[in-house]
Amino acid sequence: MGGDAGVVAVHLLGVPLRLREAFNDHTQELLRELALVQIGADHEHVGALPQRLLRLAEDVESTYASFQERPVAALEAASAAGREFADVTYEVPARAGAFTRHLLDVLEQADDFCREQQLLTLPAPPALVAYRRWLLGEFTRQLAGAEPRPWAGTGATGVAAP
Repeated sequence: MGGDAGVVAVHLLGVPLRLREAFNDHTQELLRELALVQIGADHEHVGALPQRLLRLAEDVESTYASFQERPVAALEAASAAGREFADVTYEVPARAGAFTRHLLDVLEQADDFCREQQLLTLPAPPALVAYRRWLLGEFTRQLAGAEPRPWAGTGATGVAAP
């Protein structure tokens, strides 16, 4: 999958661009609210989830930002060109599989946290949950040596992936 033994090419096929944007917006909204919860909350009442998710977000920025630059730029260019779907390849460290599994687990727990704590940020709707599971699942699967599977759901407009 990757030429360098420490780097693996992860191919995302048929990324639904509007759903990707909605997922990113929802995640940023959640992180902003969790940061505020962390600042003003009784930590025993809130639990460890906000801190864990905020720490993971920092890890994404500090550890994996350089691996995202080109693919993110390509996805944003495709979106700006009015495309519904795009293929993109990320070159990521082979060790990132455990990180993506953990990130998916914490994001799933965050939905429960949003419900339980009655946050302003609602739990991710089903379409975003499906996208999140596909996206992070593709990283996890491909980093373990599996072949890419294209997005099989629908985009935000209800159009099926090609």
